[in-house]
Amino acid sequence: MRLVSRFMSANDFPMVWGPNPPITLPMLAAMAGPQWNIKIFDAMVTNLDLQEFGRWVSEADAIGITCSASTLALNAEMTLRLIRRLRPDVPVLMGGHHPTYYPAEWLARGATAIVHGEGEHTFAELLDRIERKQDFSGVKGISFMSDGQTVRNPDRELIQDLDTLPFPRWDLMNMGGYGQFTRRPGLTVSVESSRGCTNSCSFCLASRMWKNKQRYQSIPRVLSDLKRLAAMGGTQMGFAGDGFGNPPDYHLELANEMVKSGIDMDWVSFMRVDSLLKEPRLAPAMARAGCKAVFIGFESPRQDLLKKWHKGPDGCAEASSYPEVYRMLDSQGILVFGFMVVGHPDEKPEELAETFRLHSQWCDVPLPNIIQPMKGTPDYEDYERRGMLAKDMFYHDVRIPSLTVAQKNGEEAMRIYMRDTLFKYPWNLLSAKKTKRQFFRQLYRFTAGEIMAATREGLNDYKLMVKTPGLSPAEIQDRFVKKYLAPERLDALAQRAGGR
Repeated sequence: MRLVSRFMSANDFPMVWGPNPPITLPMLAAMAGPQWNIKIFDAMVTNLDLQEFGRWVSEADAIGITCSASTLALNAEMTLRLIRRLRPDVPVLMGGHHPTYYPAEWLARGATAIVHGEGEHTFAELLDRIERKQDFSGVKGISFMSDGQTVRNPDRELIQDLDTLPFPRWDLMNMGGYGQFTRRPGLTVSVESSRGCTNSCSFCLASRMWKNKQRYQSIPRVLSDLKRLAAMGGTQMGFAGDGFGNPPDYHLELANEMVKSGIDMDWVSFMRVDSLLKEPRLAPAMARAGCKAVFIGFESPRQDLLKKWHKGPDGCAEASSYPEVYRMLDSQGILVFGFMVVGHPDEKPEELAETFRLHSQWCDVPLPNIIQPMKGTPDYEDYERRGMLAKDMFYHDVRIPSLTVAQKNGEEAMRIYMRDTLFKYPWNLLSAKKTKRQFFRQLYRFTAGEIMAATREGLNDYKLMVKTPGLSPAEIQDRFVKKYLAPERLDALAQRAGGR
């Protein structure tokens, strides 16, 4: 249920390539005991009617909300506040990257408990406490309120053997709403082969969430899950996790075993540059196993910025290797999405055109990310210490700059991106690479649909964010947040949902 009406932005970009179903929700459902009648709702693909939402809330013994990033915080907060208007007494458990680093803020907004980091066993224990009507003292890995004070219990140990986790409850998901840009008939599914990241990029939360550790499911377990997903009708798949390919020998064996096992799926994954450089046989093996696209962080052509961000193993990423990595993947017909970071304080606006030009040589689809300092990362701490944050990063929209000195850089980056990637190159539809044609057809179709579906309110929000002179980023964000969290607005939503 998206309660915030938004004009198309980079927040919606996952909808272009087609979202993979989140593995977190059905995994948590599998961890709950059989006595719990679990219902799952994913707002990315389903627009739940408010009255049905109200009925769900009225019948619930407990509610869980996941929030992965600041870009989703406003919708998550509206949902939480709406729940509290309908059911002040129901336990609301929150987890994900964002609540992990903003526990006190979410508790103050009405959450009952915050699950930090890895949540499977913590979630199951919390449900057991709720069923037994016991308090949360002693539950590892959570924050909660006690006598008006925030209490943070000790962290829970990471799960050492991922094979001990159950098969996710995909039967509870509305799988029909997911689909990748290859548009192959059948269901789109997700599978987890590894969890965590061993790198220490200064702008990324992944390694902090997983304590710089990466764990793996056994290859027989991954193959077993893939076969079960194929039996459900899965034909397209995304590997959940931050780094397919690391370590290269494990993923090379996995790709080869997928071929031997006759698993026939089109799939995508996130990858690291160093994995391909260490094992040249990996890209051909991935292509044989059905890989159609990968997402790789190239970030910047400037070596000094890569070093500052501690990019790559031991902070030793080399921009000079990026063309070779692209050739490895392109030669196998694999579509390459290249993440780039723009808007750094040391970056000059006139450098952006060259940055985009180089990225267009390293990938098929550049994906610019204007710097977003995330709480919990070294970059956030650095910018906060230097007084460079332009707004409260609890919320974030890519159209509102994060840093006081990078507003023009961000605006110029998005202008170049819209001009060069979305509109200047319609001949992408004629590309010799089939997956590239399929992606851009999906992209242009999505863009046209968003423009046609844009509401008056959504257009006004867009104008407020990008066309309002004289307002600081903090003032723009404050207006936007106050508008959607206005008590009269939430009261009206609650009334429509069946509340009094």
